[in-house]
Amino acid sequence: MAKILPAIPSSMPQIRRTHYHPSLASSDYFMVKHVGDFVLTKLSECIKPDMEVLDVGCGEQPLRATIESLGGRYQSTDIEQNHAGTVDHLCPIISLPLPTDSVDLILCSEVMEHVPETEEAIAEMTRVLKPGGLLILTTPFNYLLHEQPYDFVRLTPHQLKRCAGLSGLEILEIKQAGNALEVFVSMFSYASAWFFNATTNRPLRWLYSKAMQGGQALANIATCAVRPAIGRFLLTTAYLSNQCVMRKKTPSPILPSSTASDS
Repeated sequence: MAKILPAIPSSMPQIRRTHYHPSLASSDYFMVKHVGDFVLTKLSECIKPDMEVLDVGCGEQPLRATIESLGGRYQSTDIEQNHAGTVDHLCPIISLPLPTDSVDLILCSEVMEHVPETEEAIAEMTRVLKPGGLLILTTPFNYLLHEQPYDFVRLTPHQLKRCAGLSGLEILEIKQAGNALEVFVSMFSYASAWFFNATTNRPLRWLYSKAMQGGQALANIATCAVRPAIGRFLLTTAYLSNQCVMRKKTPSPILPSSTASDS
């Protein structure tokens, strides 16, 4: 039986997004932009009025307003309550308190890296999906450790396809967002943070933090400028995020057995 993990302690540093509008001075500018663009596009394409939509690992629910504006009936799960107290179900992803075949669409964005039981989690989301229901899933690949010690895996496209097949999902779309240059630039602030961490002088720390933000913004702008020209020459195996849309297979109808003709 899979182990159910305790809730993440509230005192632990966490990435809890409230929106998908990244600052150019942010080290995760490209990651957030890729994820936000993909998820918002797919929600707009897939949600129809009165659809039951489940946001798994919802955090601060940055996409709730979008889902409700599209006519979706929003429900949410997470392992701890958010700051607004609006999480509907407090539970692990491997034990969702919803009936089988009850949800039209599941959003699971930037959650699976925190789940050691990948197969069980995808199987459980499949269980609550209606036949023909959709799973919109994103998960980081080349990305820093975060929400430690609850950062467990970096999934590959091959593992996602494997788990989908085992759970009765078909892949409608799967893509790798970002490239090697964006991965490198996204590490700029962290790679240059040794001085910030080495000094206790508050004015120097403030000046250096501003310099790092300015340097990150320049690096991000330069990357946006050169990306169209050099993107095709970069490694395709170094990227930021896996993004996919899966659909629960509809059971084949059981045909009546044929009977022998009267002689």
